Amino acid sequence: MAQSLMVGMRLKYFIKEKDPDHVISWRDFLKFFSIAVRRYPKLINTHFIPIYNKCGLCLRQYDYIIKAETSTEDASIILNRINYNESELEHRNTADGSLADDPAAVGSFYKDIDPLLLDPILEYYKNDMQYLGYGLDQTHWKLTF
Repeated sequence: MAQSLMVGMRLKYFIKEKDPDHVISWRDFLKFFSIAVRRYPKLINTHFIPIYNKCGLCLRQYDYIIKAETSTEDASIILNRINYNESELEHRNTADGSLADDPAAVGSFYKDIDPLLLDPILEYYKNDMQYLGYGLDQTHWKLTF
């Protein structure tokens, strides 16, 4: 999939630093994305389109919105309502490097990113953040939800 994204989103033109573990470094991807959200939105793969633009968030009455960050807690409530045995479900990722125990730490990936790159991306996801209750605490570099 990564290779198809490289072609479809033309990421190869943005690779400046090598990352042995990824096809593009985080910083180079953010440079691409910051430019794409302003100038080339058709290059953005569907995986990165804001939920607000995809699901008709304001056109439907949702009973529940489950967030990955609170899925363990949310699952108990919802599964109880539908009489489902929670023990049959898989739980969060516990692999090395997983942020499952501290999902707010995802914000730390943005700590050293130039605000000129970050601001267009935050603007692009502004409706998602507002309607789904997310934010980025730039003082402590933690996601809020």
